[in-house]
Amino acid sequence: MEGMLRHVLNDSGEGAMAEETRQEDAKALMQTGKRLLAARRFADAWEVFDQALRKDKRDPRIHTLLGIASLYQEFLDDAREYFEKAIELDRDNADARCGLSYVMMRQDRVAEATEELCDVLRIHPRHVIAKKRFAELKKAESIDAWIAGLHPSMFVELPKSQREIRLPGWANASKSRQVAIWVMLVCMLVLLGFCAANGLYIQKRRGGTPGPQATDRYYPAAVPLDTDIGQRLQRAMRAAQKPEEVFLSDAEVSSLLTRAQALLRNGEYNEARHLVNKLLASNADRVSLDMAKRLDAFVKAPQADRLHYNPELDDVIEHGPLFKGVHVKWLTRVVRRTNQVFLQVAPALAHRKDDKSTRVVVLDRTAERYNPGATVEIFGEVVGVDTADQEDRVIFIEGKKMQRLERGIR
Repeated sequence: MEGMLRHVLNDSGEGAMAEETRQEDAKALMQTGKRLLAARRFADAWEVFDQALRKDKRDPRIHTLLGIASLYQEFLDDAREYFEKAIELDRDNADARCGLSYVMMRQDRVAEATEELCDVLRIHPRHVIAKKRFAELKKAESIDAWIAGLHPSMFVELPKSQREIRLPGWANASKSRQVAIWVMLVCMLVLLGFCAANGLYIQKRRGGTPGPQATDRYYPAAVPLDTDIGQRLQRAMRAAQKPEEVFLSDAEVSSLLTRAQALLRNGEYNEARHLVNKLLASNADRVSLDMAKRLDAFVKAPQADRLHYNPELDDVIEHGPLFKGVHVKWLTRVVRRTNQVFLQVAPALAHRKDDKSTRVVVLDRTAERYNPGATVEIFGEVVGVDTADQEDRVIFIEGKKMQRLERGIR
């Protein structure tokens, strides 16, 4: 009898130790998965959290993290199941309830989603996300338009990336060795200081102070912004920061929000950038402007080979500030270049128009030079437009890719 009791106690002790080991393994996997979530590697994070779930199926945090990883991959049904299981294990789980509320909103279950937000506020009255979403929902004039602008980040936050501090190997050496290393480092720093001082002295003796360089009024050589074209660049950048207000109806605002969101989902970032700029400069209500700002954070630079939206020259001139950050791909011919900062090209040739009042100036800092008359394809980002002088309007482009073409423009 005594031997049997000892055997049972040993088994229970080993079982408890094994369970504790599995829980520790699950915690380590959770930390790894959080780092992947912070890096927006959602599929990889889901795989790691799934391994953690196999170690510990009773931890509501793992179910919540699986739901978040599914949410950002648009697997709404999976996310709902994970969130519901997390709430079943922990009724006070605010993150799971907020995530579930987002899923319900996207699945047109607005009443149930609102109840989830109310439950979060009942349990956590100061919950920032739930308070903001509930307030926006109450003030929204169009529920459909509000839901169309939703994003998972508005309901659940991703973990913040943490930098791991790794000490060098010598930090764990013996004290005597550490002292020797520090002495060597100090000596090296003193020696570098002497070399730098001596180098400066020799430079002053040999080279002297360089004389003033001749600058071109339109195309600067040394200090770009002190010239006429540099000042026009500054004016264009200031105008791009404060565009004139665009007046839109509520229906137009709703339509633009829906279209911008659809473009972002399809990876059409260039046109989405133009629509978001238009919304941010419009007379839209505060809720719509907040949605546009959230969409703005997800706009990326387009690829040159996937530029489906390529704005026309006339549109950029007429509505310059609304095209800030929009990319163009224009075929044109080089007019002149005097340094490695500014390059003037001829847009009239590329657009088959006899428009001598418009210039395109490319900010291109590559070492390759382009001779006048060379045919090039410019892919770049609109920096701004200066239309102060109607007889000489300038579009400034930040050059991303310049490709010389063998055939000229006919």
